[in-house]
Amino acid sequence: MSALTNCLEATRLISKSQHQKLTLLDGLALNAHLVLCKYCKSFQKDLTYVKVKLSEIDQEEIYLMNESYKKELAKKVLEELEK
Repeated sequence: MSALTNCLEATRLISKSQHQKLTLLDGLALNAHLVLCKYCKSFQKDLTYVKVKLSEIDQEEIYLMNESYKKELAKKVLEELEK
């Protein structure tokens, strides 16, 4: 991978970083890209927000929720992401 990466590669690395530690080279390439790209920086922020919120929800509760509440919850998450 090159020192500076494109947005497609950056979003892949951002997603990967949510689940595992990036290699030194990948981490440096991603950080260099994030300094220059406000869109990928925003994507990283949004993805981190979603990950935190999902970790706060008990998975059994989600299974037991009725469909209208699930839709309402999804709408609230989307509204927060648009801020």
